[in-house]
Amino acid sequence: MEQSPSPSRLSFLLLLLLLPLSFAVEVPSPPSSGKGNAPVNGGRVCENFTVPLVGGISVCITPKSRPPPPTLSSYFERRSVREFLLAHNRVRGALREKPLQWDRNLARFARRWANQRRRNCDMVHSMGPYGENLFWGGAGADWTAVQAVEEWAKEAEDYDRDSNECAPGKMCGHFTQLVWNETDKVGCALVNCIKGGVIITCNYDPPGNYVGESPFQ
Repeated sequence: MEQSPSPSRLSFLLLLLLLPLSFAVEVPSPPSSGKGNAPVNGGRVCENFTVPLVGGISVCITPKSRPPPPTLSSYFERRSVREFLLAHNRVRGALREKPLQWDRNLARFARRWANQRRRNCDMVHSMGPYGENLFWGGAGADWTAVQAVEEWAKEAEDYDRDSNECAPGKMCGHFTQLVWNETDKVGCALVNCIKGGVIITCNYDPPGNYVGESPFQ
């Protein structure tokens, strides 16, 4: 006569059925032997194996997912953001204007326009909805964000705060946008020109340089 499973055996089977069929663990990486098929993930070896249990149920132990390591390009991007922000806020801070915050949408806008200008790097404005400063640096020099912002800041010498005007025959609009009181966000891009040199674009929101208005309101 065929025997029925004992109550304890049935309870054990039910417990196993309720267990998740897979879970993740990590084990320290052993010395490489050149054998086996254990996947490598983030410097650790995750062993895949099955454990036969009652009724043919098995537990699959799979690698735990890990975030990818930072790439070289992401490192340079973060460094560039810091350089642009520090350069802007150093100038603004000296005039007691509030610091700017980095804005990814403005940075994407700046990069799209810079990429369109890289063929000849002509100083042509995008005519977009944001404030905008442009800088071109010739071939043969390692131009940086700091140098571009410093060039814009030099225009302070040609701006008369009392009359709110540039000196005759001089340009000061880059400076006034740089320090515009109501602007609180910035995004920039630096792109290599095809024929040499670089073009740097920065966009600002809210925009400044409204005719007849002072940047220091």
